[in-house]
Amino acid sequence: MKLLKKIAVISSLILGFIAEMTVSTASNMMLHQPKVPKELLDKEVDHHR
Repeated sequence: MKLLKKIAVISSLILGFIAEMTVSTASNMMLHQPKVPKELLDKEVDHHR
């Protein structure tokens, strides 16, 4: 049981790390994108709500 617990903890850490990397990469890409007109962004946000 101890081994399983260790594996679970490690895998959750790895998953959290991957998720964080993905989020920061995505936000970096958003920052470096050419400026998108605000209206377009608002439409996208409304679309995803």
